[in-house]
Amino acid sequence: MIDSFEKEQGRENVGEPELIGEKNISVIGMGRLGTKLVERLQEITPQNTRIRPVGSREENKSAASMSDLVILTVRHEQVADTLSDIGLKLNIDAQVLSFATHVPVTLLERVGGKPSARFLCDPWFQMGAYVLGEGFSTKGIEFIFDNLMAVKPVRLRSDEELEKYTHEICHLYATLFLKALGEFPNADAHLQFLAGKMNVRVEDLLSIKTGETPQQAIALFATPGGVTEAMMKKLRENPDIAPEAV
Repeated sequence: MIDSFEKEQGRENVGEPELIGEKNISVIGMGRLGTKLVERLQEITPQNTRIRPVGSREENKSAASMSDLVILTVRHEQVADTLSDIGLKLNIDAQVLSFATHVPVTLLERVGGKPSARFLCDPWFQMGAYVLGEGFSTKGIEFIFDNLMAVKPVRLRSDEELEKYTHEICHLYATLFLKALGEFPNADAHLQFLAGKMNVRVEDLLSIKTGETPQQAIALFATPGGVTEAMMKKLRENPDIAPEAV
């Protein structure tokens, strides 16, 4: 359920009594991914869990102080500053889950001072993977790791493996986008290669649905200056490139 965690003026802990085992989760960063993530969480969140979307920096500290789990969907260059800003305000038993690329668990733990994990997925929640840092517990938040994605996400062992997975996801969507546009005649060979790397069937990759036109999906996923945009450019310029060379 979505809940603002608002307090009545001059009073604290006002409202319905807390449910036994209730979890409070804040999502910091209401950009495109953060907004979609809140919508998706609303669909799968159990009744004893409250979700707070946090769209302004001024709200970060108050949200952190009341949250059992802080989810970061800010840009990767904003992660360290965001954690530094909220670190001392984090609930004593809080954990941090970051959806940012290129920010290792060790940095999350060092700056935030809390058990941390990373999750990588596409903005349509079709495929994903995650890494758990030392001491991070999924108890009470299993629904995120079990139900967020259309296909159950892969648990990886290290940041290095997650970065490789990031590369594969970007390669996959660059291929699917160009295939849909009819601009990549060698797409099937790349999908066959990626299916083997991801341990899925080619049919599973072809069944991925974004609910959007290729142009809309590209605008959402292939952000300017990002990895997917660079891959699309590379595939367009080198249509015969071998999949392993991407």
